[in-house]
Formats: sequence, structure tokens, C-alpha cells
Amino acid sequence: MRLLLRAALTLAALATLDGAPASFAQDQNWIADIRAVPQRHLNREVTVEGQVMVATPNPPGTTRGAYMLVDDSDPNGIPIRTRDLPPPGREYSVTGTVIQDPQTGEFMIDEISRAPIGRPTWLIPAVIALGVVVLLLGWALVRALRKPARPGLAGGPSYAYAGGTGLPGGGGSAAPTVRPPSATSAPTAAAPSPRVEATEVVDRGGETEVFRSLGAAFRVMEGPDTGKTYPLGKPIVTIGRRGRRSNDITLSDTSISREQARLSYNEESKVFTLINESKTNPTRVDGVTIDARELSEGARIEMGRTVAVVERSQ
Repeated sequence: MRLLLRAALTLAALATLDGAPASFAQDQNWIADIRAVPQRHLNREVTVEGQVMVATPNPPGTTRGAYMLVDDSDPNGIPIRTRDLPPPGREYSVTGTVIQDPQTGEFMIDEISRAPIGRPTWLIPAVIALGVVVLLLGWALVRALRKPARPGLAGGPSYAYAGGTGLPGGGGSAAPTVRPPSATSAPTAAAPSPRVEATEVVDRGGETEVFRSLGAAFRVMEGPDTGKTYPLGKPIVTIGRRGRRSNDITLSDTSISREQARLSYNEESKVFTLINESKTNPTRVDGVTIDARELSEGARIEMGRTVAVVERSQ
């Protein structure tokens, strides 16, 4: 990264040095002075700056010929002989040798070099180099922002401390109690369904959530996940494919969204409400597309190719 930045800055510096206008290197001559005493400048190298008024190819159809250059000192200008005619209306700094046409006796300048004026020739390369530097800095910033945090330990047991703090074996005031995720509770007589657990500790790789049975389960009737049952144990349960959001019910159906819907449970009325969250894949209840709908007993939930129901255990 540092090498790229240095290369871009070096390019800008070289462009600035190499592309400096010709008028900086040599003193400017006025056209009026050359025309007033042409013999003094004959066969000598001069530099003049002005605007191209007329460009005449010779022979016709080629880029060779002569053009008239006019500056503030002489509105009539002076002819410039060249092998590459410039466009009229542009301003240039021209370096050449003063000569006399043997046929007409007219004094003119035989062009050696020509550079545009009014805008430094180094400006465009410098802007390009600056743009490269800005792009490289932006790329480095985006990589730094997208760099994932170092993952912590996952899959191990949870540690609870009865009388102190600190890591296990790190000098806490009390010995830690190891609490691995408990197995599924045995069904009770009041709730005989084996699919709905009474209480369960669920570890999602971060903080531990306490699962509390709501006496219902989300069961897939049709689709890629047919036969799967998900006990409902939270007031808000999210549904969708695997993605940035960690869904409570993760389905493998590729025709549903990563954030498809959520189930909301009302503690007082004991009723589940299904809320659509997808902008591209509709959620339907009993064949009707919904934004939000309270679920009646046996209501048919449709999402992509998946069909499911919310079953009560009692």
C-alpha cells in the first residue's frame, strides 16, 4: 500500500517537472519587436506567445503550412511555418528561428516547438495522479471498515460465577459453576407433545438466551424443510434464510428472503401475529398476501415454496 502511494506521488512530481510551460524556460519575445527590427533577430531562436488566427495548409490537404500568431503587441501578428498546423483560436507558446522567405522577402518564424498556454500542461497528469491517490486511500479505508472482528471461542460451555468475577482459574473469589446447555426436558402430563420443550437454555455463540415454551411450534408442511418443527419460545421469532440476520427459524428454501417474516406473541390474548418483512417475496396466510395478520388455529402460512402452520400443543 505504501509503495503504491509513493509511486502515485512520484508520478505527480514528475508530471509537474516535465510538463512545465515553455515560457518558464525562456524569456518571451514580443511580435512587435521582431517585426520592427527583424534583422536583429534573423537566424536567432525566439519564443513568442499568442493566439492562432489563421492556419493555411501548404500543400493543401496536409498538416504542413503556416499559421498567423497574434499577441497583444501587434494585432497583425507574424507567420509561423510548421509541419503540424494547430487549430485556430487556441493560444500557444511557440519557440522557433526567425527566417526570411526567399521568394516574398517576408520575415517569419520556423517553428521548433509549441506548447499550449492558458492552462499548465502538467495540470492533467497531476489531477490524474491525485485521483489515483484518493482511490487508493478510499480502498484502504473500505478494507479497514469491512475487516471482521476476531471471532471469540464458540461451542464451549458457559461459565457462571457464584461469588466473584474473572476468567476460570484467573483468581476469582469463588469457583465457577459449569453450565452446559441442558438437554430437552421430559414432557409433562399437561403438555404431552414431545416437540415443545418447557424450558431450555439456548446458546447462539454469544450471550445465552433462556427458552420459555409458549405452548406452540412452527411446523413445515411443504417445501425443502418438510417435517421440521421449531418450538416457539420467544415473544418475537424471526424467520428467513441464512444471512446477515441470525434468524430464530432458519429455512433452506432459496425462494424466500433472508429476512422474510417474524412471529409476534401477545402474552394477554395468547395470539400469534405474522408480520411480513420481505420486499421481494410475499408472505401469505390462507392464500392472501399480508403485511400483518393474526393467526387463527390451523392457518396456512405460505412463503416461497414453503408451507407451514403454527401448532398449539394444548
